[in-house]
Amino acid sequence: MLARVGIAVGLTAVCLLSLGVRIEPVRSVFPEADMVVFHFGDADSYYHARGARWSFENYPHSLRFDPQLNFPDGAASIQPPLWDLTLATVAHGLGADSESFERVVAWVAPACAILTTIPIFWIGRRVRGPALGIGAAALYAGLSASAARSTVGNLDHHAAQSLAGAWLLLGYAAALDPQRSIPGTAVRFVGLALARLAVLLVWQGSLFYLVYGELALVLLAARSGRRDLLLANAASTAVTAVLVSPFAEHAGPVIGGPYTAVALSRLHVVALGSAAAVSAAAAILDARRPTVSGVRVARVVGLGIAIGAVLMLVPDSRAGILEAFAFVGKTDPVVGTISELQPLFARPLASVTRQLGFYALLLPVTPFVLWLGARNRTKAPDGILLLCGWLVYSGAFTLAQIRYSIDFAAVGSVAFALVPVLILETAARRIPLSPLAIRAGSFALGVLLLWPSLPAPRKITESVRFLAGSAPLPHRGGLKSPSGTLVHFGRELRALTPESAGAYEPGARPTWSILAWWAIGHTLRYVAERPVIADGFVSYVGEENFRLANDFYSLDSEPEAWETTRALQARYVVTTHRAALPPGSIGRRLHMEDGRGTRDRAPLEHFRLITEGPHGGVPLTAITGKVPKGAIPYKLFEVVPGAELVVDAPPGARVEASIEIATPTRRRFSWKRAARADDRGRAHLRVPYPTGGETPAHSNRPYRVRIGDRFHDVEVSEEAVRSGTEVAVPAPAGGGAPRENPRP
Repeated sequence: MLARVGIAVGLTAVCLLSLGVRIEPVRSVFPEADMVVFHFGDADSYYHARGARWSFENYPHSLRFDPQLNFPDGAASIQPPLWDLTLATVAHGLGADSESFERVVAWVAPACAILTTIPIFWIGRRVRGPALGIGAAALYAGLSASAARSTVGNLDHHAAQSLAGAWLLLGYAAALDPQRSIPGTAVRFVGLALARLAVLLVWQGSLFYLVYGELALVLLAARSGRRDLLLANAASTAVTAVLVSPFAEHAGPVIGGPYTAVALSRLHVVALGSAAAVSAAAAILDARRPTVSGVRVARVVGLGIAIGAVLMLVPDSRAGILEAFAFVGKTDPVVGTISELQPLFARPLASVTRQLGFYALLLPVTPFVLWLGARNRTKAPDGILLLCGWLVYSGAFTLAQIRYSIDFAAVGSVAFALVPVLILETAARRIPLSPLAIRAGSFALGVLLLWPSLPAPRKITESVRFLAGSAPLPHRGGLKSPSGTLVHFGRELRALTPESAGAYEPGARPTWSILAWWAIGHTLRYVAERPVIADGFVSYVGEENFRLANDFYSLDSEPEAWETTRALQARYVVTTHRAALPPGSIGRRLHMEDGRGTRDRAPLEHFRLITEGPHGGVPLTAITGKVPKGAIPYKLFEVVPGAELVVDAPPGARVEASIEIATPTRRRFSWKRAARADDRGRAHLRVPYPTGGETPAHSNRPYRVRIGDRFHDVEVSEEAVRSGTEVAVPAPAGGGAPRENPRP
């Protein structure tokens, strides 16, 4: 009884630690009374927010084909539906409405992290007992590798991925237990089928788990001559394949084809079917021709190679497999643009220890630590071997790409928890230490090794005070962070642009789009509820449209830029401060020069500034580099044909039209366009701004048209700018303002 009470108290403490670590960024998530700023990262949180909100509005359906992706073609979402549907279900279950939806779903990831400590506790208990299980769960709760991906406001799938993956690994280890009773085996493999299904429906990269898990399970079962396990696993895997098949059939085309590795597809079903076939064939061969352990293992390897060779001969499956290798092997061109896909030790040591504490330095030896410290390896050696192999496998991926650290962390925490225990037990062989001293010393050493990964206690205390309401909300606090600034801008974009079909209406298709830098695409699509062409899915949902949208900002020709916007049906263009853009590029000319002309270049005629700001905000690029003081975070331009001023003037005379624009950030700039009259005595000047506009960036004065030494005021309507209408400007017959009497 006391032992159970101790376990309950320990797990409660772990849950409180897990929650405390994950509320640290709460002030930036809820910076204002009516604002929620989701974790940015690579902005996938915002696409999950869109998917969850769509399911919330159309419950219990999920967003399978998204017309606002890869505009104008649309695309099937590359993310499986379970996580988004879970977020929507929690919101419905807690009685959320459209206003409170965001505040509810912001807390689901920390809840998943707390639930993940349960399978980790059971894995630790299997290895060495309940004390190790509690210690491993506590380490997982505190490691930044897991905490940073499951904080409040983080809607990316990693928290759910880790939860499903931990249960799957526990299921694989438990399946190899020596128990041979039919009911016990059936229960284990039913649970394993459901755990596989959960992993598949949460993360499109689930083959990362399944390739290792199925191979290890079948090899270890064959080595031990466990035909019952091989047949049970074949049935279990086949059941998972059947259950996941409907979700693998997309509602629309996916780049890479029906066997893509980028999304849940037929490739996953084929992989499950292949694993089931290998498992069943190994059992049948062993029944008909019993042999020694080594030969049984060789048979499994041979069967796997044979099926793999067949899959490589089929063009569709070969393309999907090579696509997966390209991503993992970093030959995919997109990988180099995403920070979480970089090697663990490519960063400074302080950043590495921030992920995994000082335990990061011990990562290569964790498989040996787990094997040496496992008291139950003599009773359940195959299960322990499977877990050790997982540390080798996931540890290698973690060293290659930081993102896999959360997959390593579940079992890695068990090995990490063993490190101080083994050190103190080794010391006790030479120095007399009581069991209590060993436990206390192990705890202290474990905290010391974990310390770099923990947030400062002061920050947790401040977050608790904030949640309790004792810390007041700052005025427009969202502007203090790059992600909050982007949300503010997205809200303004929504207010200034016309409604677009396809936000949450099933089957609705938008007719125009917004062209924006891909890194902010997901956020603008969700916050502004407008279709955006390029986003954090980069080329995975539409290679051609992404290329056109991404290259637009580097173009140096306005006609080419105009044609790109026509091809993409882009009605608006969003710019931000990006130092990487080359001088003279459309992106730099718009954001840094307002589309004005220079001595060497004519002004841009088809891009009209609608708004800029928000005033006092911080652009997203401030996260990775320095931004000049006073830099405007974002600008919104409307793509317009532009009104054509047709000015009567003497042949060859120089004609200039200028207008002064006032912006919401209290700036003023002058836009000018000049031309010479042709032989018929007419000059043609295309202008993108109306006079007396109602947008935040506007002019309250008419154009001043200069003809020789005379000036003429010209009004240009909104309709003329939007339709490309000609506006006749007759030459002032001895009238107009003379040069010496310019307009004030």
